[in-house]
Amino acid sequence: MRNKKGFWFILALVIVIFAAGIVVFKLLATQENAKQIQNLDITNSKAFLYSSTTAEKFITTGSFYTISKQNKVDRALGTKGLELGRILLADTGVVINDEKYRYSVTDKAIKKTKRQTSEFTGDLVGHTNGYQVELYNSGYDGDGVYTSNLYMSKDGKELLKTLPYFIIGSGLHDGKLYVMEQDESKLALHEITLGANFADTTLVTLPNNVEGFSLLDNFKFGGNNLYMPTRQDNTYTIMKINLATKMIEDIPFDSAKENDEAELLMAASYRDSTHLTKNSYMYLSRRGVLYTFDINAVLQNKKELVPMKASTILTDWDQDNLYVYRQDEDDSYLETYDFEAHKQIEKVKLKTSYVSGEYIYDFKMNK
Repeated sequence: MRNKKGFWFILALVIVIFAAGIVVFKLLATQENAKQIQNLDITNSKAFLYSSTTAEKFITTGSFYTISKQNKVDRALGTKGLELGRILLADTGVVINDEKYRYSVTDKAIKKTKRQTSEFTGDLVGHTNGYQVELYNSGYDGDGVYTSNLYMSKDGKELLKTLPYFIIGSGLHDGKLYVMEQDESKLALHEITLGANFADTTLVTLPNNVEGFSLLDNFKFGGNNLYMPTRQDNTYTIMKINLATKMIEDIPFDSAKENDEAELLMAASYRDSTHLTKNSYMYLSRRGVLYTFDINAVLQNKKELVPMKASTILTDWDQDNLYVYRQDEDDSYLETYDFEAHKQIEKVKLKTSYVSGEYIYDFKMNK
């Protein structure tokens, strides 16, 4: 009898402790949410950052930060984390994705929606033809086939399609999604029609050495042309593909004799290191050199623009300027460059407080 009483006493004690833990957890979560909402000033922020732990962590975490006009960095939202996660600027505010959820962040609220699948590495988030488009390299399925998940959301409805290949590059143009498939034997450019009439068409197969090929940045589009910078062994090219005629031009613009030198010719940032205007296409290298090409991808100018000594460099562009987020140990800076005049316009030191162990994966100016 005593043993039974002892058992029920211990069980009751465990239940009480567990219930108390839930109450404390919810209280702390409520307090954290209230704190985050106090830090929301999306409209008046001049820039945003997204950071996350890497995908191999057992428990991943992520953070969304605002950069105020007073150059103060505030952690506005904590997330479950998404390696290579992106920031999407939308009419309704800012959209952030993590492992399981989609967040819509405005000045007054954070709307959280659960996706159909869990993801660990992001690639693209954008808008076209009323669709919000999300693309994830998802991993191998049960049959050993590498898959990527494509989400298309419109008017509150969500459509999920699984693509049976690994994606190394992507871009949205004229209402369609373009992705570059890579496997052990081929490189192929796909043209994807979005929505209810979904279709995935292989547009061209590239005649390249797959083993020595690297795509350095995502696609840019001008007219019927798709532009992308590539590394093929130690030769760097601008590849131009006419989407109408399927003609491929692969135009070399620089080369390296040693691997160390080749690394300096890689893109300054793993995203947004290229920019397209009406008359020119630009590529910023890890050395800080800005290469300027005409619309035929012929090199017109090559000049050092950005000092690149930092542990983290991220870039963003608008019609007139190149913006650089620079982080080195405990210090970070926001810099503005006039890319046509090849000069720095502004450099400000940011007041920061980052979560330890997370990496800054995306940077967007609020424009």
